[in-house]
Amino acid sequence: MRQQTARLTGRALICAAIAFHLHVGASAPPVEFLLRGYAATAENLRSGSFDLTIAESRFVADDEGDVKEVALFPKEQHFVSDGDSVYMRHNGGGFSGASLTATEGEYESVSHQGRSTILDHTHKSVYIHPDGESGILFDPRQHCGLLESEVLLRQFDADPSSVKVIGMEETFGVQCYVLEAMEHDGRNYRRLWLDPGHGFLARKTLVWGSQTPPDEDADAFFETEIPEVFEVAPSVWAPRTVVEEGFKGYPGGVHFRRSLSYKSVDISSPIPKDIFVLERPEGYYLHDLVFGLHYLPENLQAEEIERQTKLDMKGDVISAPEELEQQPLAPSGGQEAATQQPETPPDPLEEDSPRQSRALLVGAAAVVCAAAAGLRFRRSLHRNANR
Repeated sequence: MRQQTARLTGRALICAAIAFHLHVGASAPPVEFLLRGYAATAENLRSGSFDLTIAESRFVADDEGDVKEVALFPKEQHFVSDGDSVYMRHNGGGFSGASLTATEGEYESVSHQGRSTILDHTHKSVYIHPDGESGILFDPRQHCGLLESEVLLRQFDADPSSVKVIGMEETFGVQCYVLEAMEHDGRNYRRLWLDPGHGFLARKTLVWGSQTPPDEDADAFFETEIPEVFEVAPSVWAPRTVVEEGFKGYPGGVHFRRSLSYKSVDISSPIPKDIFVLERPEGYYLHDLVFGLHYLPENLQAEEIERQTKLDMKGDVISAPEELEQQPLAPSGGQEAATQQPETPPDPLEEDSPRQSRALLVGAAAVVCAAAAGLRFRRSLHRNANR
């Protein structure tokens, strides 16, 4: 049972007090005041379960150079986090190959202690990646400010002049404080519309790939809008709908548009711990990209094994031992690692070393016995000669 009720109540009161303070006509608050409110809402939504629908399309050029929109199959996504571990399952679509052909897919994934394990039910494979290299996980908390608020606070601590309030502006029918921020490494310029009446959610975000304040007519590198929000706990708000667009007008990026509908957000119910443990279904391939090992299902036909081994994979292709078929696959360390991670196949030389040692001992004993027998025979000859 998560110990969250008291924390939520305290933060809800703080957010309510801040919102009241801002709505009674006070002057613009300090930047840090706004960023702390943004981060408090994000922290309240760090643990919980999210159910949402994701619709995405990309704009690609055909053989004649005409840009067309390619729509994916909508995803139905279930996402759960206890603040450390993450579980996600979605049943929807993706893209395949350079032609960006829309495909259907069904995935599960868990992320824990620096590793991500992904079950691709469409292609009957299990992949274990270092976190950040999986390319599959979509975290719905990112639109609640979970990552962005942390980045902005670190940036503000490093250089307070890099984040500033430039005024107020109405967005989606509410008054928002408009912040401008220059990333500390000087790569991107960011503008946010923080809504003080709804947990300081960023109702609109624009990001330009420039080192100076952007031209108002320039296309943003990324654009995110939250037209609707809803209250998921007292004074804790989450997006209801999100619309984002990326790489518009940037020839080096893939122009996409994505719409998200948050159907439910639950931050009060207990989270079962076993949800963060995935099992390898029988007959699935296992690709451990952390250790560079690849296991094939048992009883494959010879031509299927030959086809699979020709795929571009790192490391050796090894037939999975029988006990690995139903082994839990939680990418975690510590005491659980022995039962939750695939074992490295034993080195044949190391596996044979006890037998080799026994053979050497037997051989050495035989040599000693032979030498002793020879010595007794020579002594017998010597005694007979003396007679």
